[in-house]
Amino acid sequence: MHTLFKVVALDDIINYDSSRYELEMDRERELSSGNVNENEDDRHKHYATTKQRRHYDEKLSVSSHTSESEPKTEQKTDTEPEQEPTSSPTPVPTQAPPYDSSLDHEVNTVPTPLNSRVVAPGFAACLLVLDDTIRLHEWVAYHYTVLPLSSLVIGLDPKTSNDSIAEIQSMAQSWKDVGLNITIWPTNPKRYEVKMSRQENKMPEYQRMQTHFVTSCTHHFIDRAKENWLLLADSDEFLSYNLIKQGEEEESPNSIFQGPTAPSKEKIASDREQALPIREQLLDYIHQNTTILSLIQEQKDNSSQTYFPSISGCTRVVGLAFGTNVTNGNKGEILMTRKYQTHQKALHNRFSKVILELPKIRSRHLTHYETIHNPFPKLCGKNGRFSSGQDFKSSVLRVSHYIGSLESWVERGGGKEFRRAQNVETWEKKNADGGPYEEDQLDTSMGYWFDTFLSKVGKDAGEELLLKPLRNRIDYVRSKQNMSYVS
Repeated sequence: MHTLFKVVALDDIINYDSSRYELEMDRERELSSGNVNENEDDRHKHYATTKQRRHYDEKLSVSSHTSESEPKTEQKTDTEPEQEPTSSPTPVPTQAPPYDSSLDHEVNTVPTPLNSRVVAPGFAACLLVLDDTIRLHEWVAYHYTVLPLSSLVIGLDPKTSNDSIAEIQSMAQSWKDVGLNITIWPTNPKRYEVKMSRQENKMPEYQRMQTHFVTSCTHHFIDRAKENWLLLADSDEFLSYNLIKQGEEEESPNSIFQGPTAPSKEKIASDREQALPIREQLLDYIHQNTTILSLIQEQKDNSSQTYFPSISGCTRVVGLAFGTNVTNGNKGEILMTRKYQTHQKALHNRFSKVILELPKIRSRHLTHYETIHNPFPKLCGKNGRFSSGQDFKSSVLRVSHYIGSLESWVERGGGKEFRRAQNVETWEKKNADGGPYEEDQLDTSMGYWFDTFLSKVGKDAGEELLLKPLRNRIDYVRSKQNMSYVS
C-alpha cells in the first residue's frame, strides 16, 4: 500500500481561507471514500469552485512571490517607451548570468499577443529538460502549430549548463510576442511542495526529480484553470496523428498485455473497431491543417462515439521511434521531423505517453506517481505487466520519438556531471538498438507542420523564432565540441 503524498501551493498557505479549504478537503475525502457519486455536473462545479478559489488566493499572494533573496522585478510604467525590436540575433554567452528567478512566476510571464490579437484556447504542456535547446526550439514551434500549444512549463535539470539556461530564457521571451506563455522553473519549483512515500524517496535522484516536477506541473495547470488539456512528454517526443500504416495488421504484437490488469482480447478488438473510423479520417485532417485540439473537440461533440478522448480524463497515446538514417535529399535539413523519416518496423505497443483532460482530474488521482509513461495509474489505470503501453491500432494519436541529430545528442553531454557519455558512439548505438527500421516505407507525415507554422506566424517571424536560433545553436554546439562529423 502506498503512502499518499500531497501537493500544496506554498504561497497559498500564507493567505488561505481555512474554512473554504476544509470544505474542499471534506469533499475530496467523501469522493475518495466512494460515499458520493460524482457525476459530470459535480465535476464541473468542483472545478469551477477550485478555479475561483485559486484566482482569489493568487490575488492575495502576489506580494509573497518576491522574497529578500529574490529582488522585486521593476514594473514598467505607462510613460516608459516601448523598446524597438532588433533583428540581430542575441549571442549565446559561454557563461550565462545567474538564473533569472522572475521567470519562475506566472505573474511575470503573461504573454503579450502580437498586435493585440486574441489568443485561441490551446494545450498546456510540461517539459523537464537537460541542455535540450536544439530539440526544444523545434519542439515548441511544432506543438505551437499542431496542438496548438498556448502554455508551457519548462523544468530545468540541475545539470543544465549556464549557456543552455540563457538560451531557454531568451527563447521564452521571444515566444511571448505570438501569444505563447513559457514559464521556467528551477530544479525544485518553489510554488509546490511534494511529499513522497518512503518507497518513492528511494528512487534514483532523476526519478525523484521527475516525480516532483510532473506532479507539481500538473497541479499548476489544474490551478491555472485556463487550458483543458495537458501534454506530458519529453523534448524528443512530438504528439501527432496515428495514421493507418501499410501492413500494420501483421506488425502489432500484444505480448505486453498480460496479467490480471491486462485488457482482454475482446476489449482490444472493440477498441480497435472504435478507433478505426476516426483513424481513417486523419489524413484528411492533415491535409486540412486541422489541429489536434480541434480533432479532440469534434470527437467529444460526436454523440455516436465515446471512445476518444477517454472519458476517464487520461488518454493513452502510443509511441513510435524514428531512427537517424536519412535520404540524400534530406542531408541538409535541420528540422528532425522533416529529416528523419524511417521508423521502427515493429509496432510493439510497449511505449506510450498520456494527455490529461484537466477539468476531470482530482487531487486524489495524483497521490501516486509511477512513471512518466503512465504518471498517475489511479487515473490512467494499468494494462498488464507494464504501466506504459498502448495497443497501436487502438490509438488515435501517437508520440513520434526521435533520436535526433548528432548535435542535439552531444549537447546533452555538455552539462555538469552528466549521467552517461553522449558522443558519436552512443548516438550510433542508440540508433542500432532501436532497429530494425522500415527502410522501404518512408514516413513523410510529420513534416507538414512547417509550412503551416510559417503561414501562422509569417516568414520573417518564423525565421526569428525558429530557424535562426536553431542554426545558431547547432553551430555553437559544433564549435564547442570541436565536431567534424556531419550527421
